[in-house]
Amino acid sequence: MRISADIETPVTIGATILLPESYEDWDRSKLRVVLAHERSHVLQGDFYLQVVTGIYAALFWFSPLGWWLKKEISDLAEAIKRPGRAS
Repeated sequence: MRISADIETPVTIGATILLPESYEDWDRSKLRVVLAHERSHVLQGDFYLQVVTGIYAALFWFSPLGWWLKKEISDLAEAIKRPGRAS
């Protein structure tokens, strides 16, 4: 976990969770929920899947399928919850 002044919302990059500096103002409950959500992205490997779809979209920029796939993968990563885990 790292803290950054350059972001306003939590972000997961690889296995690293970046939190905005304002996280210190959050109550424990919000922090716990945010960390659980971001950990689920790490466990599912969402960052790496989005890198692959980004490369695909860049290589096949002329194809609407590449851009649709990139958006769908991103949307699914936010919607999918791992069984038995809160996020």
